[in-house]
Amino acid sequence: MKLLTYDEFMTDYKAQYDAVFSGNHVDEGCFRDPAWKQVLLPTHRIRDIDQSVFSAMERAVYEAGDKENVVMTEIEGPHGESACLYFDKDELDAAWVNYMFSPLDSVVFGKSATWGMFIAYDDFICVGGSDVFMKRFLGGVKGGIEKLKRDFFTNAEWCIDQFVEEKILQRVGWR
Repeated sequence: MKLLTYDEFMTDYKAQYDAVFSGNHVDEGCFRDPAWKQVLLPTHRIRDIDQSVFSAMERAVYEAGDKENVVMTEIEGPHGESACLYFDKDELDAAWVNYMFSPLDSVVFGKSATWGMFIAYDDFICVGGSDVFMKRFLGGVKGGIEKLKRDFFTNAEWCIDQFVEEKILQRVGWR
């Protein structure tokens, strides 16, 4: 993992960030492309993502060409803390915990700009991507999107207003 200075982020990764994210929170549409499919995961800790789900996402990330040069950045600054790392469960979680990411909403994306993860401090992760990326990701999850929905509604421990919760579920097409 390499910590990025603000200038490095702005020079080397801001264009990809802007191609993926709108700058809004999930309830207002966090991804730039409104056609991107989205799913919710019931945790804000990467280590707590179901291993089979993470493995499916990892394969989709690698097939998008983003095994390396994955970027995590906090978005409440914006981009005061950023890191370039591998898409690896332990490395991503360690970066999130050991730096300024854990108390803030953060995002993860790759150079391909075909996918992104919005890690909400409010106890959930929103994953979105192009049709190709999401087909690869969901195709690798045994039970597909229905498994993710079931896991989310069974395990989510939201710390947000019910009105915002409903907007998020509508935004991702789960209501």
